Amino acid sequence: MIKCKKCEKIHNGEYGSGLFCSEFCARSFSMMNDDKNELKKAICIECNKQILINKRADSKKAKCIECREFKPILINVCHECGDNFETTNKSTKYCSDICRNYVLSVNRSKFLLKNGTSNFKTKREIFTYKNVENIECDSKLEQAAIIYLIDIFKAERIERFKSILNFWNNDSHRTFNPDFYVKKDNDIYIVEVKMTWEKDIDHIYNNFIPLKKEALKLFCDNKGYTMIWLDFDYDRKFKPIYRKWLYNNRKKTNKI
Repeated sequence: MIKCKKCEKIHNGEYGSGLFCSEFCARSFSMMNDDKNELKKAICIECNKQILINKRADSKKAKCIECREFKPILINVCHECGDNFETTNKSTKYCSDICRNYVLSVNRSKFLLKNGTSNFKTKREIFTYKNVENIECDSKLEQAAIIYLIDIFKAERIERFKSILNFWNNDSHRTFNPDFYVKKDNDIYIVEVKMTWEKDIDHIYNNFIPLKKEALKLFCDNKGYTMIWLDFDYDRKFKPIYRKWLYNNRKKTNKI
């Protein structure tokens, strides 16, 4: 154990060169031995101990090293779960990373629900096809899905799905917003549009797909709805529709 060169506090020598117990003592000692810096006497506002501070420092806010390092334990209420928890920072809102990440996840999903996704630098476009008018779509894949649902599935009504579903990845809360609410013959279908799922691709987005699918199925089962996970494996007719739609849009772009 070593005695601090400034405050003479016993410490283990882990800080800096080992001569001082903390950055505060190192700086204070440097100021005391530097002719360019003048010190003045002050009284610690916490313990009334006499100390030396920089001449330009505010005496009304001066604290000794012990009081600066001491942080009282506070009891806060978690803004998410409502449990009491101990903290040294009165501005801490959440009791754990789980609660904090849950709130961040929900807020992000609400933002995407309102503004659309920024994945792959795409923006929501207003799309109209036959009896479906002015529906927002995040991609050409979603537009192709509407064409499929009308022409092949024979959907009578298609709207954006407006609820947020929850799922968990270990201790991390996640949310997602399925794509479409579809009605046909008085039955309700909730549709999520994808291309294909590759099990062997190690990417966080790809890894979430089975969890999203499970969450959507559970939601539909509880509501008496039917889940449609509309990807290229769901119906072989979907992929050609998507490719044809992409081709037609490229032709239009090239003409402009």
